[in-house]
Amino acid sequence: MFKSIIHTLGSKLSIGIINLLIAISISQYLGADAKGLQGLIIASMAYILIISNIVGGASIVYLSPRNKLRHILAPSYLWAIIASTIAYFGLQWSSFIEAEYIPYVVLITLISSITSINSSILIGRENVHRSNIVATIQPALCLLILLLFFFVLKRENIESYLYALLFSCLVALGLSTYYFFKLPHLKSESTLKRAFLDLFKYGILNQLSHIFQVLSFRLGYFWLAQVSTRAEVGVFSNAVSVIESIWILSRALSVVQYSKIVNSKNKIESQRITLQFSKIASIASVIGCTVFALMPASFYTFIFGAEFSEMSNLIKLLSPGIVFFSVYIIISHYFSGTGRYDLNAWISLLGLSITIASLYTLSPIYGMIGVALSHMISYVATAILAALLFYFRSNLTVSDLKITKGDINELRANFKSLIRF
Repeated sequence: MFKSIIHTLGSKLSIGIINLLIAISISQYLGADAKGLQGLIIASMAYILIISNIVGGASIVYLSPRNKLRHILAPSYLWAIIASTIAYFGLQWSSFIEAEYIPYVVLITLISSITSINSSILIGRENVHRSNIVATIQPALCLLILLLFFFVLKRENIESYLYALLFSCLVALGLSTYYFFKLPHLKSESTLKRAFLDLFKYGILNQLSHIFQVLSFRLGYFWLAQVSTRAEVGVFSNAVSVIESIWILSRALSVVQYSKIVNSKNKIESQRITLQFSKIASIASVIGCTVFALMPASFYTFIFGAEFSEMSNLIKLLSPGIVFFSVYIIISHYFSGTGRYDLNAWISLLGLSITIASLYTLSPIYGMIGVALSHMISYVATAILAALLFYFRSNLTVSDLKITKGDINELRANFKSLIRF
């Protein structure tokens, strides 16, 4: 298990660093307005992906060990195409992204959707390492091609970013398909009809959570674009990107945790892993947020450019919510891994409701600062509710929640195991 953790952590850390370098490159060479457009593009892609993953995503991880692969792929690929087609017309109707960029956004998202389906099957079959390779290759290639456009070809525009993103996603798709075809065939009595119904059943329940969550996470981008300037979207999106990098460890742990839980029938062991990973995530998040919050505004203007001085204040405001939500990431994967997607959906709906209410009340008064506050409040409330539900539905006691000397010794032993890998 810990070999998978270190591979996943290395992958997530690499992806986080690479995405940060992409954000820095766009900020420095194209400015805050272009960074705002890039943020809106990524947010739009995230919205399309969560619709595509209604028949895909985490439900594939849960069902792939239990079904023939062809029964999983056919409905998943078809739905990805349908979702992307609907998204094309939806984006044409909106005014957040210029019309000439919409075909690129939709095509890139479709490619990413199919890659995500392939990677989810790899994770479900406990090929986490190969899934990590696919996930890392894409942003790495994107960064290299983007720098080629900026430094060598001197093409400093948003189109260069879209070309880099498109090519890198195509390579990731090819690699994920190659790994997919190397998987052994699984003997199963499942039928296409049963797999199709299960994909919708688990997918809708699971994706309700992700739909509410992504809407909550990125609603501030579109809110700022509507009531303020795209440059403010750029500043806010950079602050979010930096502070959300704290979740790298939580997301790495959750991938391994989820893969183990869906392949296990031992509920007590699943709870133990979840509690242990939650403690690791909370400690690491406190340390990481403290470091970022202590950085002066001059540090962020040096890295991103003179237009991004407000990032320092935004990061300070977002930090408490980031710490709380790092624990929610672990707990939510426990609920998903045990088939309780409905709990995640209700929790995320609460988070979205709080985000909307606080945006209406805080942003008219405090502007961009109010948007950051609304996100922080939503993160904290979401995490508290999830923690309470996990506690009351588990066999844990209050003393189990404390970080004890035994936990520290166990974490130290696990860390030594990781180093050996």
